[in-house]
Amino acid sequence: MINDPGLTKLEFDPKVLQNPTTASRVAQGDSSFLEITTLELQELEKLVVDIASLPWLGHGDLGRAMEFLQPISEPTRSYLWALGHAVKAGNSAHSAVLYSKAISEFNRLLKSTPDSMDIILAVKIHNGLGNCLAALGESSNEGDAIHLLLDAVASYKEALNCFPRKSSPLLWAKVCANLGACLQSLGERVTGLEGTRHLRESVALSTEAQKEYNRVENPQEWVDTHQNLGAALLSLGVRTDGEEAYHYITEARKTLEEALAHFSAGENPVKCAKISMNLGLALCRLGEICEGDEGVIRLRESIALLNNSANEFKKDSYPVMWAQSRSCLGSALSLLGARLGGKTGRALQEEAVEFFRAALTVRTREKWPQQWGMTQMGMGNAYLRIARIEDGGVGAANILLALWAFDKVLDASDENLSHIRDIAINGRIAALKLRQVRNLDQSWPLTGERDMKEGSSLGDQVS
Repeated sequence: MINDPGLTKLEFDPKVLQNPTTASRVAQGDSSFLEITTLELQELEKLVVDIASLPWLGHGDLGRAMEFLQPISEPTRSYLWALGHAVKAGNSAHSAVLYSKAISEFNRLLKSTPDSMDIILAVKIHNGLGNCLAALGESSNEGDAIHLLLDAVASYKEALNCFPRKSSPLLWAKVCANLGACLQSLGERVTGLEGTRHLRESVALSTEAQKEYNRVENPQEWVDTHQNLGAALLSLGVRTDGEEAYHYITEARKTLEEALAHFSAGENPVKCAKISMNLGLALCRLGEICEGDEGVIRLRESIALLNNSANEFKKDSYPVMWAQSRSCLGSALSLLGARLGGKTGRALQEEAVEFFRAALTVRTREKWPQQWGMTQMGMGNAYLRIARIEDGGVGAANILLALWAFDKVLDASDENLSHIRDIAINGRIAALKLRQVRNLDQSWPLTGERDMKEGSSLGDQVS
């Protein structure tokens, strides 16, 4: 059992938290009654978080470590117990098990606790449930991830419906920011107008949450909200074109640069690397949009940032981020190679292919179909760009490799790949056009099975 001498100073009175008159006072915006008890709960939360974050404390010992919660009455005690398991899940190899335990406990509390439960505590339970569902969704395959993220969105919205913004602005901003981050993650996974709607809602929520945070008084929350807002703006910039895309990307760049300028890598190297990677992606998209020297400059800046962030992600510890950083580097290198051309361009395309291949060791079609499809497309484009630089057998071989990469996407039947298949068709047509320009023998083996089945059906489109 852990004995913390500071705990006795809290003089915690759980009966006050369960006073049924609290609900009406919060609804009216009267926070004077809650001020002391809310601070007491925050102190207990901090203590639980500190204990659960101890690196040497195994997940099996967490229950014994939190025995000091026994004197606290329900439902506060169970909430703190679930919070401890949620925090430990974020720092454990057994995250799925611990998140599941916390989710079960949060759900039990919401179903079994009377309506007279303190509203602030109810908000924290809904928020905790949303955090666990979102975290579990981030590490799940795409099908399960969407369901979990949608459940998390519902839980966050329930929390926001529990109380008005003016009753506890910082708590409201915390839930609002979490909902925005969840919608950003969901928007990246859902295609079409629905995904865009999620991203725009994410931008609106993160913008509102920002208004409650002060960079000096709430530095961590300020950076996190900037990071989430920048990521959502970046995703919208990738989905749109022309002036709209330029607007979103420049806003994303500005937001992420502000976050990076006020965040020390020593505080949290992984989080700093995530912000750098998103900023690198924003610069990559700018480099793709901008013409001439400006485009080249932005792409070089992008590659430098992506290289630095990629070094922070280890495949064993952060496989998803590791794969994303490699795929992003592949895209930036391939775009720069296309701008520069010649021997330098070819070397950059070959380097890009290696990064795409590395990313595909994690981004499998079974677990991450959309990411797999986009990575295959990136690799196909890099092969095609090499083919445009090289004549003869080398060029012909790279046409073959490009067609192989595009056909892998075209052969996939996943529903979430429909928009990527449309892009793959265009890539295949471009490769067939190049084959025709090079006067390659039509009987020369390309992707074998597909060409034997279809003959010249796509080839007719290039005539």
